[in-house]
Parts: sequence; C-alpha cells; structure tokens
Amino acid sequence: MSNAWEVTNDDIEFVLSEHGKTQEEITLMLNNVVIDAMDYTRVEDAILCYTNMDDQIQCSHSEIEDICIEDGILDGPKLFNCPR
Repeated sequence: MSNAWEVTNDDIEFVLSEHGKTQEEITLMLNNVVIDAMDYTRVEDAILCYTNMDDQIQCSHSEIEDICIEDGILDGPKLFNCPR
C-alpha cells in the first residue's frame, strides 16, 4: 500500500450509496463481502496515474465500482469513470 493514497470504507460506502444501497445494506455488504473482494492495490495503482486530487478521487470511485460490478456486488449501470 502506498503512502500517497489509501482506499477507505468511506470511499466504498460512497460508491455503494450512489448505487442506491441503504446504510443497512452497505453495513452488511462491508461486513460480509466487499472488504474481502476489494483489490486495494488495483485501486491505488489506477489513481496514482493522476496527479490532481479530484481526478484521483474520481478514478478511485470508478475502480471501486468496477470491482464491485465484476464481483457481483453491484449490478450497474456504471456511474463513475476515470478522467481522460
């Protein structure tokens, strides 16, 4: 894990809430599925391609969302994208 960035539960909760998950659903997901499924290194590697903090945040949300969709935690549609 790099010292420059760390993915937090707040980041994951934000993505889940934007997909309409309730706080109760988010808590259950975090405790039972999401933390084990999350590839923190993948998220960090992706965001460190950006130097602007806003771009890093946008990219982190996109990568977290991608992982959640790939692992069947979220159905989609995709709401976040990395900056160009």
